[in-house]
Amino acid sequence: MPRLLTESNESEYNTAMGVVPKSSLTIHCQPQQLRLLTMKDVAQRLGISLQRTYEMGRLGLLPVVRLGRQLRVEEGRLTTWIQNGGRGLPGGWKRNSD
Repeated sequence: MPRLLTESNESEYNTAMGVVPKSSLTIHCQPQQLRLLTMKDVAQRLGISLQRTYEMGRLGLLPVVRLGRQLRVEEGRLTTWIQNGGRGLPGGWKRNSD
């Protein structure tokens, strides 16, 4: 006569079959690290002056994050911005001498 599966021997059966109970299943996920660069770091990466970096941030040409009066740039967005060709200052490289 076959033995019936009861609560007392169900855990023994699951252990023998390699079944992990849902309550003991743990999934570890690493939260995505968000790294904010200072404008000095951005200037160094772009090879431009710090003053020009702030100007581009104020004009909305760089993907900036405002922390009160401070400007930061998220590293991933800066990389994407560079890969997409960035944006230039209005008026092009040659300014009118009015």
